[in-house]
Amino acid sequence: MIALFYLSLSLGFAAGGRAGEWYTQRTEVVYFITLGTVSLIAGVLLAFCLPAIRRASAGTE
Repeated sequence: MIALFYLSLSLGFAAGGRAGEWYTQRTEVVYFITLGTVSLIAGVLLAFCLPAIRRASAGTE
């Protein structure tokens, strides 16, 4: 679990670094709209996967 924790941190930092490359003053609005849209899509996908995640983690605390 600790390894997965650190893996999620490293993936988040890497994704943030990649997303930061796209930011310029000219494209500020598009940048934030894109980040918001990607976040919403990821949240919806996670909500759909939640029943399978709960079944896979049954019996753990």
